Amino acid sequence: MVDGQTKAMAEALSTGSVQPLRAFVAHWAAVVEIERHPETAKSYHRANYLANHAGTGRC
Repeated sequence: MVDGQTKAMAEALSTGSVQPLRAFVAHWAAVVEIERHPETAKSYHRANYLANHAGTGRC
């Protein structure tokens, strides 16, 4: 979380826009909402794991 916040703040400063901070807050609001529901969180974590560990599909 801190790494994402730091990156968003740096991008906001370099671009002069608050949009990176808004995107960061929206992302973490979604994460918090997902974690509030154990079954949804379980499904989300499984899908995230599979997405990050799947092969490329190339032969």
